[in-house]
Amino acid sequence: MPVNTTSRQAYAASIISQAGSAAKIHLYNGAVPASGGTPAGTLLAECVMSGALGTATGGVITLGAVTGDPSGNANGTPTFYRILTSSDVWVADYPISGLPAIIAGAAVDITGGTITVGDA
Repeated sequence: MPVNTTSRQAYAASIISQAGSAAKIHLYNGAVPASGGTPAGTLLAECVMSGALGTATGGVITLGAVTGDPSGNANGTPTFYRILTSSDVWVADYPISGLPAIIAGAAVDITGGTITVGDA
């Protein structure tokens, strides 16, 4: 469903606002659950934003600085990520592809990324 740029920008800004400072990004394998439901996959890694989730321009969120997970939780290839507040309140889930496999016990770093909202 196409959405105009003003609406996409407002949606992106609301995600950043809802996530707040020190939001968490959890990487999972498996199918994306329905609207904040319990993930059926395995939690592979847990990263934390160093400040805000990022900045938004034209409905595209560019991630801010991320503090990596020094020790991955489990082996697997991420298929979606979950954004949570610092208090573990669900904000959003997004599918991902093309990331390398995570190795349990190995460091996991997110060095950048974007989230495009509203069918941009």
